Amino acid sequence: VTGISREAISAIMLHDWPGNVRELENAIEHAFVQRNQGKKVAAARELGIDKNTLRRKMIRLGIRPTAGRP
Repeated sequence: VTGISREAISAIMLHDWPGNVRELENAIEHAFVQRNQGKKVAAARELGIDKNTLRRKMIRLGIRPTAGRP
């Protein structure tokens, strides 16, 4: 991630993050899936990870792609 909006930083700062850095990392990954309209390949490319790594993380975290996308 190379940048983050002021609004996003404000939201991050207001959250307690009881799961520490891993919870924050998961939230950012989830945001990238939403930002790419559920297009996992585009989200994985932007995150700098393999599409299969993203798919496994989505399954583990219960993140579902946008409606109409597998």
